Amino acid sequence: MANLIPCLDSLNRRGTRRWRSLSVRRYANRWTEFEGEYAKNFPTEMGAPAKPFRMTLGALIIKEKLGTSDRETVEQTDLDLLATARVESEKIIDILDRENSPKGKRKSRTHRQLARKEYLKVAKQRRPTHKSRRKAIKKQLQYLNRSLAHIKRLLDVSRSIPLKRKQHRQLLIIREVYRQ
Repeated sequence: MANLIPCLDSLNRRGTRRWRSLSVRRYANRWTEFEGEYAKNFPTEMGAPAKPFRMTLGALIIKEKLGTSDRETVEQTDLDLLATARVESEKIIDILDRENSPKGKRKSRTHRQLARKEYLKVAKQRRPTHKSRRKAIKKQLQYLNRSLAHIKRLLDVSRSIPLKRKQHRQLLIIREVYRQ
């Protein structure tokens, strides 16, 4: 397992999806082996089930590469999840607006530029403070809550459900991310 970490430096120097690169095919057949060894440390009859090995290892590698604490790693992930959920909710609002609004009517206001600007202000910082991360998470939650309320209003006035199965599933996931 120790030989996995040095491979990070050679993977995807452009920075796109660099953390996802650990699941390259040459390690695919070993993940179940690692998962089995990892699972032995957590008895199933006690407490909540363990997180998957790949997720745990990924979090540890990200934490080490970025030099962050456990709390910072989790909070940054929370902020990223909320920002992604907010963007997806805005896409759903656009779809519902197209279905419900008469031609030529302006699209609903969602404060998307301001929300993105506030997210990037923290996400681009090399080492944001705990306070600034918590504040950014709070703001993203508020924007997401606003978007979810707007989606609910748009769904209430629509005659049919204009969302496709994938979009409806996405909405359920967004609601769950907000709830947690």
